[in-house]
Amino acid sequence: MQHRFFIAPMSLMGAGCLKQAGKEIKKLNLKKAIVVTCKSILESEIITQLKDMLNENEIDYVIYDKTKARPDMSDILTGVDILKKENCDFIISFGGNSTRNCAKGMSLMLRCKDGVCKSEESLPLVAINVTSFMTGEVPIFTQKNKNKDEKILIDRSTTPVITVTDSDLLKGISNKIMGAIGIDALRHAVEAYLSDAATPMTDACAFQAIKILFSNLENIIDKDSIEDDEREQITYGNYMAGISYNNTVLGHIYSMEEKNYHEENIQQEKDRVFISETQGFSSDKIFKKMMEVAFAMGSNIKDIDEDSAMGFVMDEIKRLSDKVGIPCGMSKDERVIFGKGRL
Repeated sequence: MQHRFFIAPMSLMGAGCLKQAGKEIKKLNLKKAIVVTCKSILESEIITQLKDMLNENEIDYVIYDKTKARPDMSDILTGVDILKKENCDFIISFGGNSTRNCAKGMSLMLRCKDGVCKSEESLPLVAINVTSFMTGEVPIFTQKNKNKDEKILIDRSTTPVITVTDSDLLKGISNKIMGAIGIDALRHAVEAYLSDAATPMTDACAFQAIKILFSNLENIIDKDSIEDDEREQITYGNYMAGISYNNTVLGHIYSMEEKNYHEENIQQEKDRVFISETQGFSSDKIFKKMMEVAFAMGSNIKDIDEDSAMGFVMDEIKRLSDKVGIPCGMSKDERVIFGKGRL
């Protein structure tokens, strides 16, 4: 069976790697960026690190900070007008999922008429992750129109040419927020590992993500401060979870599930059911692979069987989630992390 595996041509990882991004951008002969972010991040200290990197490498830029928590076409079209007026030849997303989704729409130069969205051309996208890293690689963009009709646009050209995952950018994030981001990633890695669309490539990323995240999350949640190496390990775990999740079809489902979070979250919780075959999972495969997930999470495989493996995994994820005490979804919003109401 044939499969496609999407990943950025270059992924810069590790503490301090933002400084290397400028050199790589210059190698692509890119001259002027429109930096897509939000006001909360623009008012935070980390924006200085981005500006310093661009200035040191003599890369011109203009900042667009009007993106909303879930960007719609008005955000995208406003950004497109600015980048055309300023003669920008590439886009930098500096934020989390919301910022990146807006930047992806802008990179396609989207125009919509009569409910049909078409790409006029595409601009290179550099994705600099400062919150969650779950969708940095995936070629998906979700737009929400004013009439609440959801349009899911899937286009490989939205894959960033460079992604930057610098753990130093996360130093201002609290333990609870960091833990919530990591638990989201852990859930996604488990889903990816159990998916019928899993491949040896996605399994390798998902298994290692589960192992790294589970071994580090408890310490991060419990401690007063996070060590630099622990923070860096979490970024690797989050990143690999995102790669596996988005290359096992689940990323498409996730983008659609998130579309009406505010309007439908309560009803979704009431209607939530356990993993079923209609969602792209086969019961027989789940129980077999759940043993391997339990092993990645520290269980002695000799002391556990298929029936108890699932209970062990679910109980451990719930236990960590309860320790964090932050509602699912909150960790993905840059405004909560960097805004005045930050936890």
